[in-house]
Amino acid sequence: MKIWWVYLDAGTGNYVHYNHGVGQLDACLRRAGHTSELLYLRHHLARDEFLARLRAAAPDAVFFPVNTHQWVDAPRYARWVKEATDLPCVFGGIHAILDPESVIGEPFADVVCIGEGEAAVVEWCAAREAGRPAGGIGNLWQRRPDGTVERNPRRPLVADLDALPIDDRAMWDHDEILRDALGEIGIMGGRGCPFDCAYCANSARREAYRGLGPYVRMCRPEKMIALVAHLAAHLPFRKIFFEDDIFTLDHDWVRRFCALYRERFSYPFKIYIHVQTVTREILQTLKDAGCYMVMAGVEAGNERLRAEVLNRRMSNDDLRRVFRWCDEIGLQTWTFNMVGFPGETEETIRDLFALHRELRPNGAQCSIFYPYPGTRLHRRCVAENLIDQPGRPTYFEKSILKPGAVGRERLEEVFWEFRRETLRLKAEKERLGSYDLLAELPAARVGRELAHEPVRLNLVKIDGDERLCLFAHPRSRVVWRVFVPAGARFSAAIALDPLCLGWGGKGVRFQVEIDGHECFARYLDPKANPEENRWHEVAVDLTEYAGRTVSLALSTDPHPSGDLVGAWGVWAKPRVD
Repeated sequence: MKIWWVYLDAGTGNYVHYNHGVGQLDACLRRAGHTSELLYLRHHLARDEFLARLRAAAPDAVFFPVNTHQWVDAPRYARWVKEATDLPCVFGGIHAILDPESVIGEPFADVVCIGEGEAAVVEWCAAREAGRPAGGIGNLWQRRPDGTVERNPRRPLVADLDALPIDDRAMWDHDEILRDALGEIGIMGGRGCPFDCAYCANSARREAYRGLGPYVRMCRPEKMIALVAHLAAHLPFRKIFFEDDIFTLDHDWVRRFCALYRERFSYPFKIYIHVQTVTREILQTLKDAGCYMVMAGVEAGNERLRAEVLNRRMSNDDLRRVFRWCDEIGLQTWTFNMVGFPGETEETIRDLFALHRELRPNGAQCSIFYPYPGTRLHRRCVAENLIDQPGRPTYFEKSILKPGAVGRERLEEVFWEFRRETLRLKAEKERLGSYDLLAELPAARVGRELAHEPVRLNLVKIDGDERLCLFAHPRSRVVWRVFVPAGARFSAAIALDPLCLGWGGKGVRFQVEIDGHECFARYLDPKANPEENRWHEVAVDLTEYAGRTVSLALSTDPHPSGDLVGAWGVWAKPRVD
């Protein structure tokens, strides 16, 4: 059989990525002799274009892996499949597992996988290919010809993760994935999390799987090393993200893995941790093996809200201690945060910002609470009639709950404020040179009266190279007072943010001035000259100013025509060194 995977990633706010669940199922299907093709939807298609792609793929079945956000748009595409063909539509993924009744209740859903699918989908495909009835398969709910539904029970969880085949990832666009992920590849060797957070689908899934075997499982360290070796032989990645829910649950496993990894590989890697599952010694072991970053959930800065509403029973002191260790060891840190929970107030938001400034992570994500079916907080939101907006394809920016003590518009403001604060902390923590202009932006004099948009910090990615920048839309002028040491130079890179390149308009003129004297100027227009869509390094010799405190100004101006459309000029990592 040929399977056509339809993977929705439009409007999610995610990077282009490899999905481990889809990849593992596809590896099992390929091992069983089946073939597959992937339609990765970064942008939505019109009906005719989608059906043209379907006809070109010529599959025997269409598989829709869905989380709750993907379920927002998946029904539209499945209806088109059923309107144009008699192909079966098969749904799986965490939304199908946690809310199977809502999925099978739709007439376009022929099969719903309600558990781990490795064995179930192989059995289903074998029956279909042989022309046999596919009934009685554990983990699958199936619509019969008369419209009734066969609800088979869940089968035991996969006990031996080492026995699962390694996915060759043949149907994924790795050039795009690696470019978007800055050369980083995702690898996962385990399943499950032992913690019981009230908002998390992991907790709901563990509850659904109760009695079916151990929920938290991990492959042997040797299998994880084999995964790395297999991918290293086929893909040109530079870094690794081990995406297991909590990498540090078993310290003996971590020590064994680190010893094996150091013997064979030198790829920098990052991991997820829970602050209650690490010691300083285990963090040092990870650092010595090549770990460069650990990522931890904070979610709320208010301990009462975190414990009573989210059921995350860790203290702020737990967080402070682990983040202090990381700073001492030289590990970068990243935090996950949320706002908009039931019970959120301006006070709890202030607590989150205060803790964020204490922890000083190198990066952070802030999302808006989203009630996922099957979770305790979803049940609470339904019981208290708190949900009054339709589902959204993302958990960023906007809430679907009724406004509480903190309204929707205020939550959206907080989302963007948190992002700005995160970039400020990053600039401060990762200072470059003798004087880092981004870290010292609060001390600069910013000419706002002529600028089309506010000067601000931003992360900009060009061809897989992401840099922290000063966003400086014309007409902007930012001035610092800087002491110039002997042998110093000004360094930066200039570009236009690629996000603006399709909007029309013209380019940007960049200037560097010292005490009012122009010492660098260049006009860039990658809209008219695509070869200019890259980072352009700037170096200005400051020898003649050594030993003096000078005014250093960065300015941007539009094309002489005055065209300001999409003139998103940026200065990357400007510094004196």
